[in-house]
Amino acid sequence: MIRITEKEIIQYLQNSGRQYAPLVINRLEEQVNLADGYQADAIIGFSIPDGPCFEALVEIASVATPKNILQKSLQLSVNISKANKPDIIPLLIAPYIGKKQAQMLEDKGISWIDLSGSMSVKVSNQIYIERTGQRNRFPDTAPIKKIFQGTSSLVSRALLLTPEGFSSLYEAVDFINERNVGITLSTASKVIKSLEDDGRYAKRP
Repeated sequence: MIRITEKEIIQYLQNSGRQYAPLVINRLEEQVNLADGYQADAIIGFSIPDGPCFEALVEIASVATPKNILQKSLQLSVNISKANKPDIIPLLIAPYIGKKQAQMLEDKGISWIDLSGSMSVKVSNQIYIERTGQRNRFPDTAPIKKIFQGTSSLVSRALLLTPEGFSSLYEAVDFINERNVGITLSTASKVIKSLEDDGRYAKRP
């Protein structure tokens, strides 16, 4: 499993060379303070040779699960409103953006770049660049892939049987094991984490 930090993502961008041509990074400011105490991960100044320049307000997603992309896109919408720059565009940057995540961002009007070489950048009627289908250079594989098969499926069944939810992971495991089925705390934890990352399950407050 390869997982890189937000700082490493910034460093990668600064040393990306012509990977995002025709886009050129002219300026990159990290941790930019906005109004009302809000903070953007970065503001990047882009240009196109013999073409226009533009600024992007950036949110970085070191983990690009659907749940995290949704949270980051909502944060971008708030930050854009606080930036007080009418021409700045929202831009999400992640190690890799899959088809589902790309569609989520397109539906919200958010441009994106990933470190694997794909991107979709729109700046009003001036710029439209789309390059997709690049191989994921930063695979982040879930520990349990088939969460709805075998022993792993018992967790989702327990959640369906108990709409009010469980007060703890231990309670969920006890509920399953009381029915003469054995499941470990570790397996249950991994399945719930996968369900949360995929946006299929949310913890009750």
